[in-house]
Amino acid sequence: MIREPDLINRWQTGDRRKVTCVSDNRCFILIGTGHGVTCAHLRKPD
Repeated sequence: MIREPDLINRWQTGDRRKVTCVSDNRCFILIGTGHGVTCAHLRKPD
């Protein structure tokens, strides 16, 4: 849900494309280092 917060709505409207999250948990590393809740793959470098 971090990478695709609108995923449920996408599915409800019939869009069944594969989820784009790569499930590598890098988002949790960012959270632990004070960068907030965001997808590591979508985050712009500092």
